Amino acid sequence: MPDSPTSANRGGVRIARGASPWLLPTVATAALSLVRARKSGRWAAVAVPTTALAAGMLWFFRDPEREIAEGRVISPADGVVQSIMPWKDGRTRVAIFMSPLNVHVNRAPLAGTVTSVEHIPGGFVPAFN
Repeated sequence: MPDSPTSANRGGVRIARGASPWLLPTVATAALSLVRARKSGRWAAVAVPTTALAAGMLWFFRDPEREIAEGRVISPADGVVQSIMPWKDGRTRVAIFMSPLNVHVNRAPLAGTVTSVEHIPGGFVPAFN
C-alpha cells in the first residue's frame, strides 16, 4: 500500500478533540478505584462501574482514521440519514442521527472554506426531536 497521510497514522486509536474534560476524571477515578480494589474488596464495588463507564466513554470519544478516495464525498458523520431537505437559499440540509454506538466526530465531507457561522442558542434536547 502506498504511503499517504492517512496510512501513516494507522495503528493507534485517536481520541476526539474536546473529550479530555470528560475522559480525564472518569479514567482517573477508574484507575484509582482499581488500585484500591487490589488492597480492599470493598473498592471493587466502585471499580467495576467506574471502569465500565471509562471504557464506554473511551469507545464513545474514539476518532478512527477514514480512507477517503480521490474525488469522493464522504459522510460528515456516522449514523443514519434522517432527512434531506432543500432550503430556500439553495442549500441542502442533511440530518444524520448518531446513536451512542456511532463515532461522534463530525468531518468535513468536501474541501471548502467556511464563510459564515451562525450560533442558535438552545438547550440540550434529544437529537431525534
